[in-house]
Amino acid sequence: VLFNEDIEVSYRDPDGRARLLYLDRNYNDTLGLRHEKAYDDSTPVDVPGIDKNLLDVRVLSPIDLAVTKLARFTDQDREDIELLARKGLVDSAAVRKRAEEALAGYVGTIGPVRNSLDIACRLIDAGRGKKTRKAKTGCTI
Repeated sequence: VLFNEDIEVSYRDPDGRARLLYLDRNYNDTLGLRHEKAYDDSTPVDVPGIDKNLLDVRVLSPIDLAVTKLARFTDQDREDIELLARKGLVDSAAVRKRAEEALAGYVGTIGPVRNSLDIACRLIDAGRGKKTRKAKTGCTI
């Protein structure tokens, strides 16, 4: 889909802070980590002036959004995951489960993504005020 202009929406979050939502034209989820049911589990959004038959706009669940951030895992991705945790929208067990399921269909080197997942789970637990603990297997849960 080609757009003539940038798609941006300004809004106020529940705390009253100004926010900006924009379509990142450089992002492509084809090679990223994504659960096979992410789109099925997403929420459709009605956008005034957009025909749903031409463009189906959806919002990923917070857990699926966190999973999509694990393969690239830049500073911005980490900050986004921390924010999801602080807002109580994700927990480490659910993100780990969904990411492990998504890894079954991932095209790429899995080791770095697993490392990112471990770090993300620690960030989530810290953001939710929990301490991470080690399971008998040595995996962070």
